[in-house]
Amino acid sequence: MTITEDQIKAAVAVIHTRGANREFLLLKRNKDPRDPWSGNYAFPGGMREKSDSDLYQTSVRETFEECGVTLKKSQFTEKLAMRSAGMVVGKLIHVQPWRFEVAEKPMCEVDNKEIVSAHWIPETLLKNLDIHCDQEVKAKNGHHIARGLVFEGTFLWGFTYKVLLDFLEIKGKI
Repeated sequence: MTITEDQIKAAVAVIHTRGANREFLLLKRNKDPRDPWSGNYAFPGGMREKSDSDLYQTSVRETFEECGVTLKKSQFTEKLAMRSAGMVVGKLIHVQPWRFEVAEKPMCEVDNKEIVSAHWIPETLLKNLDIHCDQEVKAKNGHHIARGLVFEGTFLWGFTYKVLLDFLEIKGKI
C-alpha cells in the first residue's frame, strides 16, 4: 500500500552534530498514562497543525516548542524515508523524518509538559552492536519483545530506534 503525502500526519527532526564523532539529539518524554510513547526517547517532532505550511515546517515548529532549538534552512540536509510509528502500542501513525546537521550542539530548554530531558547519543554507541538487545515493552494491547538498546537507563526502541538504524545503515547487522 502506498502512503500519500496527506496521510502523513506527523514529522520529526533527526538532528545530529557534524563530523566523525556525530551525536544525535533525543528527547525523553514525560510519563503520561494518556501517551502511548510515555517515558520513551523520541526525536523532536509531533503532529502537523493547520498553521504548518508543510511537514518540514511541522518538524521545525515542534523542535522549537519541545526543546527550544531553532532549526535553520542551512542546517537541513535531507528528507528521510517516511516510517510508520505506533504499531506495538496500537496507535499507528505515519511520520516524516527530516535530517538536520548542526556544527555544535545547541542549548536545549525542554518543555516540561511533554519532555523530561534532552540527550545527545553518540553514533559510536549506536554502532556498538554488542549493546543491542531484546527487551519486553508494555503496551495497551499487552507485552511485546522489542529490539533496542539501553541508553542512560532508558530503553531506546521502536520508531526512533529504527530510524537511527536505517540512517546509520546498521539495521541488517544486529
